[in-house]
Amino acid sequence: SRHVSTANAYVGAEVAQINAATSGIIKKIKVNDTQEVKAGDVLVVIDDTDAQLAVGVAKANLAKAEAQMRRAQNIFKRRKALRAADSASEEEVANAKEDFDAANSAFEAAKLAVDQAKLDFERTTVRAPIDGIVARRQVQLGQRVAIGAPLMAITPKDQMHVDANFKESQLAKVRVGQTATLTSDLYGDDVEYHGKVIGFSGGT
Repeated sequence: SRHVSTANAYVGAEVAQINAATSGIIKKIKVNDTQEVKAGDVLVVIDDTDAQLAVGVAKANLAKAEAQMRRAQNIFKRRKALRAADSASEEEVANAKEDFDAANSAFEAAKLAVDQAKLDFERTTVRAPIDGIVARRQVQLGQRVAIGAPLMAITPKDQMHVDANFKESQLAKVRVGQTATLTSDLYGDDVEYHGKVIGFSGGT
């Protein structure tokens, strides 16, 4: 009369899926299934040769774009000065301004390209986003992975819950926030876990 119970219950968790954020060949694998990891630990290293080259190319393009932008800026300043002395036409000044704006836009785009290349380089090292246990490792050494390819999952130990299946007739007086006592098949009645009701499935 004071409680309801069920043996139809399973442990669940909000699993963190680890996917490749850049493409490449797997160079190192630092973890295996069932291994405990901390947030920030290295899980997988993707060969960064292409990423390093991309950073170098992006920096070279940035330097070139900056030089072109500075040149266009100087020409625009000279045209404005000449116009003030009535030695250049409005059209010449307008054309110089358009060239400078275009060069400046190209320079800003080149800066973004460097940032993207650096980000892709950083993404060659895959780190754990949370503390937990490695599960469902799918990646192998030497495997070529594409962006978005699933590598493994991490199950957080401190964010687990239990999905308990009751008969509808048992839930008449069950409310969110009520206390719950649980035992597991692994340890039996010798170990009790204490929690509370956090919600009901929308399909109940």
